[in-house]
Amino acid sequence: MRGLELPINIIVIIAIAVLVLTVIAAFFTGALGGGTNAIATEQAFQKGCQLLRTVQACDSGRIEFVTIAGYRASQNGITADATSPGVPMLTVCTLKGASDASTCAQLCGCPA
Repeated sequence: MRGLELPINIIVIIAIAVLVLTVIAAFFTGALGGGTNAIATEQAFQKGCQLLRTVQACDSGRIEFVTIAGYRASQNGITADATSPGVPMLTVCTLKGASDASTCAQLCGCPA
């Protein structure tokens, strides 16, 4: 029984080492970086919804005039960028799954 214990322990250690190396490689290649864009997208959406409700009085026909300053569109979604003039609310809504301005306004809590 003692003879089988050593090879099993070595296999377990090798498996853990491979897993750790895979996670480290994914971190450095950017595969684990998607979370920050999701957070920025949600923050931009909340800021845009606030503008839609307060400045445009939940008028979905005026959603094209809502621009969210401090964010920009990138390949992976929305990214926080203090130097950016802003991203259109419709772009953010599209990333959130809204197909049109009316659906976007509803996602923001505006009446239909």
